[in-house]
Amino acid sequence: LYSFVTVYPLLAGKHPGSQHSATGSARPVGSSEHPVEGNEFFWKVVSLVPREQLPSSAIFATRTSQLAYLGGLASFLALTSYLLQVVRSRRRLRSQLLLTARRHKEILDNLAEGVTVLDRAGRVVEVNPEAERLLGWERDELLGQDAHALFHSHPLHQQPGERCPIRRVADSGEVYRSEEEVFNRKDGSPLPVGVTAAPLTSDGTITGSVLAFRDIGELKRQQEAVQYLAYHDTL
Repeated sequence: LYSFVTVYPLLAGKHPGSQHSATGSARPVGSSEHPVEGNEFFWKVVSLVPREQLPSSAIFATRTSQLAYLGGLASFLALTSYLLQVVRSRRRLRSQLLLTARRHKEILDNLAEGVTVLDRAGRVVEVNPEAERLLGWERDELLGQDAHALFHSHPLHQQPGERCPIRRVADSGEVYRSEEEVFNRKDGSPLPVGVTAAPLTSDGTITGSVLAFRDIGELKRQQEAVQYLAYHDTL
């Protein structure tokens, strides 16, 4: 190992900036007589440091130190390998979670049924596009609203909120199904629906409910037509 140092002999014991001759004398004499600044005259000193004096050489001075060094190096490499595996595993897990979330969203967005997610208080926390279309409200208009008060209180099917079987799903933990519900569209028109409400759980705790519904208005009209013909057909 070589070390390098720069020495300014003309500045030794002098003030920086004092003038000397080019011969190195404090008095300008000789054939190369002209004034120079002290920091313009310097030496480059090169020193050889013996290997045995290097700090790293002490590592291999004894068998014990060698084993300790190799053991520490092995532990460092093992820890580095473990950390790399942890980072890769987390990246794979994050990619899988993102892929799963994207697939769930794609499925929810393309369902032919309206879906709303309610918290335990019956407030809307998520809706899909079909629910927006059937009810006539935009997603931002529905989020945070009391579902029963907003669209499950049509005059044709009015009942108190505390008795609402859809809202009670989050308390009872039981699935509710019905083909006789009537929702209220944004424009005030009735929407006959078939509904399925199921409790939503997380780590064994009910956090709300999921409500799926479909428009059965056409089905109702066909049933009414069949009943009319059954009692009024002259044949």
